[in-house]
Amino acid sequence: MNPSTCLFTIVSRNYLHFACTLMESVAEYAPWMERAVCLCDSAEEIDPQDYNFRLMTLRDLPIPEIDAFIFQYTILELNTAIKPFVFEYLAQREHYQQIFYFDPDIRVYSSLQPMSEILQNCQILLTPHLSDWLDDGKHPNELSILQSGSYNLGYIGLRNTPEALKLMKWWQSKMLRECVVDIPRGLFVDQKWMDMVPGMYDGVHIERHPGWNTAYWNINHRTVLHEQNGYTVNAQPLVFFHFSGVSLDGKTFSKHQDRYTLQNLTPAVRELMEDYVEALRRHGGVRYSKISYAFAKFRDGTPIPDFARMIFREQRDHLSFNLAQTEGERAFIEYLNQPMVEIGRSHPLITRLAYKFYQQRSDLKLAFPDVLGVDALRYANWFVSNATEQAKIAERFVEPIRHRMQEQTVNSTSAGGIAMALPALGTAPNPALLPRLKAALWRHLYSVAWRGRGLVRHFVGYNIRHRLHAWLLRSAFEIEAHPASVATSTHPVRPEDHHDGLNVVGYLFAESGVGQSARCTLTATQAANVKIAALDFRVGNVSRMNAEIKVPLAELPHFAVNLLHINADQIPLAYDHLGSEFFRGRYNIGYWAWELPEFPEAWGQAAQLLSEVWVPSFFCQEAISAKIDRPVLRMPHCIDVQPLSRFRRADIGLPEQGFLFGFMFDVLSVAERKNPLAILDSFRRAFGRNRQDVRLVLKLMNTDHNPEFTRILQERINGDSSVVVLETYFNREQINGLLQNLDCYVSLHRSEGFGLTLAESMLLGKPVIATGWSGNMDFMTPWNSLPVRYELVELQQDYGPYKHGCHWAEPSSEHAAECMQALFNDPQLCARIGAEARRTIELDFSPSAVGERIRARLARLESGY
Repeated sequence: MNPSTCLFTIVSRNYLHFACTLMESVAEYAPWMERAVCLCDSAEEIDPQDYNFRLMTLRDLPIPEIDAFIFQYTILELNTAIKPFVFEYLAQREHYQQIFYFDPDIRVYSSLQPMSEILQNCQILLTPHLSDWLDDGKHPNELSILQSGSYNLGYIGLRNTPEALKLMKWWQSKMLRECVVDIPRGLFVDQKWMDMVPGMYDGVHIERHPGWNTAYWNINHRTVLHEQNGYTVNAQPLVFFHFSGVSLDGKTFSKHQDRYTLQNLTPAVRELMEDYVEALRRHGGVRYSKISYAFAKFRDGTPIPDFARMIFREQRDHLSFNLAQTEGERAFIEYLNQPMVEIGRSHPLITRLAYKFYQQRSDLKLAFPDVLGVDALRYANWFVSNATEQAKIAERFVEPIRHRMQEQTVNSTSAGGIAMALPALGTAPNPALLPRLKAALWRHLYSVAWRGRGLVRHFVGYNIRHRLHAWLLRSAFEIEAHPASVATSTHPVRPEDHHDGLNVVGYLFAESGVGQSARCTLTATQAANVKIAALDFRVGNVSRMNAEIKVPLAELPHFAVNLLHINADQIPLAYDHLGSEFFRGRYNIGYWAWELPEFPEAWGQAAQLLSEVWVPSFFCQEAISAKIDRPVLRMPHCIDVQPLSRFRRADIGLPEQGFLFGFMFDVLSVAERKNPLAILDSFRRAFGRNRQDVRLVLKLMNTDHNPEFTRILQERINGDSSVVVLETYFNREQINGLLQNLDCYVSLHRSEGFGLTLAESMLLGKPVIATGWSGNMDFMTPWNSLPVRYELVELQQDYGPYKHGCHWAEPSSEHAAECMQALFNDPQLCARIGAEARRTIELDFSPSAVGERIRARLARLESGY
């Protein structure tokens, strides 16, 4: 037994019942260990004599500028940030030779002596979050764990050695400013930093004992049983269980996941949870949970928003407010309520605090992409209506925005604006009010959904909840702002340019996806009677230029808005070729697509040449908006396959008999991403070789740019007569003919920015089998198609622009084969899915529907000139 061993935890006062429960179990199973609790809070209302452990406070720790340190962090971040300072205090001042940290929501179930013995032979002791697979479609999955950190820092053991002390100092240096929950930046408090430790320090031991740190994130591959001699995990003793996210009422196993409910927990785990909740109550859970956090409010009682802490932390070196004094706090609050200024743009309705809140919410960024411009009033409406309920933001930070909105309404009405009062009872509503009445209904539904999110969590998966929330949000606040309330554009405008149209620049004749994207815009603008100047651009594109367009080309731009159907990596080239004069004095929009969650940092610089970016899907919007400082709007492709083709199967080289599965792709789009070999493998798994009643058609183009892939494909086909390969170029009518004559379109892509051929096939009433991930999920559902199961995987090498370390999907070949067999064997299923597919595309992606979105956006921009 080592008497110079200490086990500590950190809590605020509202978590003391967790600390008491933990320390009770430590006293039972490791009575030889010293026990300490660092109180990350005020010590008021707390008597150290009430506890069977030593009580210390964060002000006992050697933390520089401690008042600023405390203010900059949320309660979770601060409780985590002081951890290495406690380690140093116990090692340097108290001279403990072994020091263990346990999160307060842990309970010990067997001896900790083996743990101490392991630490005698190493210097740093860690446990991994995962020891097996965790991708079953639930939250968290492996990607979520990767974003949070490989090692769970709810547990760590250190031996008092020079190497461990070196780690403590490095750890402290990160905690001074960077102990934050900021997943887009790759940070989750201290856990992501700890990923570096095994590579940086000697004597690191990673313990994979299944009974250590058993928790919601790993019990799906650990079997917990209640045996005669106690609890076991995978037939080994349960050492300690981590009850992260458990509720004091015993109704929630963990709020951080949707994998387990009380009903599907194993009996042993449910028994553990019920006993643990009872212990929390016995140790004063009801009393402690009601004690407020001492650092939660300004001196005048105003709650401190988390986003105020972020602003202070990020600008701490440039701010002169003394937050230890009342005057300094008042000045800082005034600073937070001033209009935000960024990249030369500002709006009186958007305060610094409101803007920081906006930046942290991906759903708000998707719903209000131009928050300092034409979306400012919509976001201000949302903020005034919802910020207090959803983020507990005090009225002191809401009232300035409400006041400015009221001022604008008065000014707008006095200037001849439309009065927007609701009609009196018994009178017919003014048609001008109908959009607002509709918006009011959507807002009520949005509010109900928000309040019921806790219940929905038990029945609806995390990803679906996220998408549903974003959809409700967009619907509830889509109301058009009155022109008088829209911010004036800061963009200079040429007096000779017209404001009622669009200069469409792109590879208008390219027989490729980016070319078809530009032609989709031409079709949509025609359908909505939007004036355009079509300008062909060919620099940097190697595709054949034989496509047809239905509008005349313009020689010069005519309008104040440029839309460049040129991807991000080619925008600087376009700028150099078109010249700065083409961009100067115009509102420049880039139409970009990207296929991975990680948008290249280097390409983001191209946004500096643009005013905003349009993208075809929510998937692209999330990826790109995370990396650029311009508004990113979803403007989907319109889908039009007119005129229908007159070609029969034989006319375009297809077998005249049999059920035809098909796929077409451009080899220039990176064959590994398009993944046609997976389709061939799935087809073989489903039907074998040399079948005549069922065939697979692969239509390729630009194969001369990748002859190695063509060779590999032919070797894999190996003379199989049931596989037909077409390598010639098709014009638009021939492409339509190909899609018309297939019985099912298949795409086992690893990622798509949108998926044009999928949507075109659906419009033709064809059942589609495709990977259930990325841009195509804007229009694919289990009711109108057959989405294929997948796993997200990390790229182990570069594939063209898709770099090592990024992620894409690996579709299930087995599931794809099952889908193929289901359609082949069930004509009624084919017909039903095909009919629903056609309805989806006709309703949401028709030329008129997309054209109206473009027209509405241009009207908003015009009102800001």
